Amino acid sequence: MPEARLRPKIVRMLTDLAREEPVALGVSGRCMEPAIESGSVVSIEGQTVYFPGDVVAVRLPDGRVVLHRFLGYRPLGARLGVVTCADNARIPDAAAPASSVIGKVKGSRPTPRERAAAASSYALFAAAYLRRRTFGR
Repeated sequence: MPEARLRPKIVRMLTDLAREEPVALGVSGRCMEPAIESGSVVSIEGQTVYFPGDVVAVRLPDGRVVLHRFLGYRPLGARLGVVTCADNARIPDAAAPASSVIGKVKGSRPTPRERAAAASSYALFAAAYLRRRTFGR
C-alpha cells in the first residue's frame, strides 16, 4: 500500500465511500505476494463482517494503510479490535480498532487453505493472548 500516512478523518471518508461503492487503491510492497502483486490496483468494498482469510485494507495507528489478511476479532480495551497479518509475515500485526478497517479487497476469494491458515494463525494468537491475560506472561 502507499506509504502515505492518512489522517483518521480521511480514513473515515474512505470507509464511508467504500460502503457505497468500491474504492481503488494502488499497492506497493511485497508483503502479500503472490496473492496481491506490488504495483497492482485493487478495489476495496466495505463490509459489515469480515471472515478469517479475507484480505482487508486497515489503517494502522501510525497512519499507514495496509492490505493484510484478516485473522479474527479480539477485545481492544472497551472496543472491538481486529487482528491481521501479511501473508509473508511470521507474526500477526498489533490489534487495530475494528473501526480502522476500510474494507475488503473486492473479488479476492481466499482458498480453503488460506482460510484454514488464517484461522489457525488466529487460534495460536488467541491462545497466547488468553495465556498472557490469565497467567500474566
